[in-house]
Amino acid sequence: MSMPKALVASLAFLPLLTIASTAPAWAIINGKPVTGSETYAHAVVGVVPADKYDRTGACTGILITPRAVLTAAHCVSGDVKSVSVVFDLKIGDAHKVAATKTVVHPDYKDEDGKFNVGDIAIIFLAAHEYPTVIIPFDSSKDFTDGQQFVFVGYGRSVSNRSRSTGTARKASIAAAGYDTPREVALKPLMD
Repeated sequence: MSMPKALVASLAFLPLLTIASTAPAWAIINGKPVTGSETYAHAVVGVVPADKYDRTGACTGILITPRAVLTAAHCVSGDVKSVSVVFDLKIGDAHKVAATKTVVHPDYKDEDGKFNVGDIAIIFLAAHEYPTVIIPFDSSKDFTDGQQFVFVGYGRSVSNRSRSTGTARKASIAAAGYDTPREVALKPLMD
């Protein structure tokens, strides 16, 4: 699978990957840990929102420049007091960079339990020296039956355990053909 197709999968399903901390019924659960040798290991980052009580969450973002991260709006809005980004395969205090600004899509509505097309935001980061990989966006809409995609995120490894978040995990899927002209059916790949 080409790296652009991995990016398309990451971008297209970013809201699903980052919902893990707020709506487990929609979260993508499990997956295999990402290793540092995989190209997207340095393209995907952990997003750590903190509320006014300094309780932190765990979301996923993808670098669009070395200092700009695309993530879900619900990760950086509402009661969020501060946001930082972690350049590591595990979310923790190491390799953390503070956000200097966040921009939430103007159509975002903070409505629990409802799909929201505006659930997208950009985080701008302070200067840092961490390695980054920017994967070019593939604008092709020509997915073929059986084409493979990789999802990457810091979601839960156990569906009912919110503390199982924080490790970059991946899952592979394949397109199973077009259900309608605007959507692609996906099926999990077995190892």
